[in-house]
Amino acid sequence: MASTDQSGDRVLRETTWVSVVVVAVLLPALVILWGLPAHTKTLWAWTIKPAMTPIFMGSAYGAGAYFFTRVSLSRRWHTGSAGVLSAAVFAAFMLVVTFAHFGKFNHGNAPFLAAVAFYGWTGVYIVSPFVVAWLWMRNQRTDSRRADPGDPVVPSVVRYFARAVSAGAIALGLVFLFSPTAANDIWAWKLTPLAAGVVGSFTIQVGTGASCSRSTSAGAHGDSSSSPSSSLRPSSSSDRSASGARSTIPTPAPGSSSPASQHSRSQSSSLFRAMEAKPLPSTAS
Repeated sequence: MASTDQSGDRVLRETTWVSVVVVAVLLPALVILWGLPAHTKTLWAWTIKPAMTPIFMGSAYGAGAYFFTRVSLSRRWHTGSAGVLSAAVFAAFMLVVTFAHFGKFNHGNAPFLAAVAFYGWTGVYIVSPFVVAWLWMRNQRTDSRRADPGDPVVPSVVRYFARAVSAGAIALGLVFLFSPTAANDIWAWKLTPLAAGVVGSFTIQVGTGASCSRSTSAGAHGDSSSSPSSSLRPSSSSDRSASGARSTIPTPAPGSSSPASQHSRSQSSSLFRAMEAKPLPSTAS
């Protein structure tokens, strides 16, 4: 489970438990939408056609269940921060989509499981945008923005490319939300306006996550000298203080020598001159 120590960059206990609840909500969605796409009339909050749409939605919810499982088991917050933020953004757009197309839902006038799915869907998307956003802001305070040793480092050019892809994904998602007709012109299968809004929300979620790439440095959780990411962020004040303390130790300039070595050479030179001035004993008989 998540770490409970009071050091930085930890997953808070409340984040862990909410992640477990999210997984419990998403797994049934995965089973129904991906596993039983032809039965949404009796098992889901609204009837979805064609079958490719619930399969797409189910696969996305399955990915979400996997991600939040990782968050619930993680010891470090920074590995899941971007995904939690993008989940909050996704839930907010899904709330808008739900109320914009509220008449398309079964409103509980359906078989038992479909009625449960409707009330569950509505309740989840009323609550989750605010709860997940609050958890992200609360947990983000523990993030020192410094990488662990061994964390993969994304080069700047890749981050810039990811942000360009992010902008494109968010723009495309907005097209799906506000112009379902245009969405059908570019999508692989026919989408209803409600389904187009759902697909657009998923697309915006991906774009939000891609936009969160950032520069970090090591040192908060390990030795900064051994991490390849240490050059990506200016050193902290404590690092600079330590460097300043080290810099006060005198070191000889290039081409010069220390006082100790100069004194040693002076003694050697004096001894050599004394030996030269003393006459050698005569060898004549």
